[in-house]
Amino acid sequence: GFLSRFVSFEKGCYLGQEVLMRMHARGHPNWAVIGLSHAKPLVQGQSLYRGQDVVGQICRCVEWTGGNHISTARIRASAVDAQEPFFSEPDDQGASATIRLPGSLAIS
Repeated sequence: GFLSRFVSFEKGCYLGQEVLMRMHARGHPNWAVIGLSHAKPLVQGQSLYRGQDVVGQICRCVEWTGGNHISTARIRASAVDAQEPFFSEPDDQGASATIRLPGSLAIS
């Protein structure tokens, strides 16, 4: 799969071996890092929701052009595949919806 293109599982001990072997055994990562675009500023560590469920948190946020903001977020891998937006408050239906930017990375 994905990891075998970058990691040799026959090699001896190496930094990060336990995490990589866990991902290899499970067949998927538990988390992904994604880019988000949103209108209001979010703070580091702030939770992201889908309905009442916390699905991730903000890693970094910066102001972008026109008063918009972009951020990186650590999101449960199961929530990344869905095309629904993320929200900064539980059951939020307002303008705080976030839009996933291309180029996400999977992490364990």
